Amino acid sequence: MFKLKSVLGVICILISSCDRLSGCREDITEKLVSPDTKVTVFQIERNCGATTSVLKSVYLAPSNNLDSKQIIFSADRVDRLQVSWLENRKLEIKYVDARISDFQNFWISRELDNFSYEVRIIERKID
Repeated sequence: MFKLKSVLGVICILISSCDRLSGCREDITEKLVSPDTKVTVFQIERNCGATTSVLKSVYLAPSNNLDSKQIIFSADRVDRLQVSWLENRKLEIKYVDARISDFQNFWISRELDNFSYEVRIIERKID
């Protein structure tokens, strides 16, 4: 009986973590390259169906390795999310309203000048 419960527990974890089986959909809604072309920002929308709110996230990655993206902002109940580069190393995230669950005000990567290239992130609520 214990083995059966353990196996069922593992199956439940696998199903809930797999987008195909869980019914969640993840789409890149925007992709912007920094003015100096060193960094790429992604806006990703994750929708798991009618009973959950849509999660909007913003990731940064070195432009030469987009697979190493890191999350810098995540929120649900987001109204009019806007992401824009103000200049090299300065990114602005704006919104009218949001329930923010994750935010970082800077980003660095080993792959970009060995951690010496820093991007500052400004979060602003639009009035």
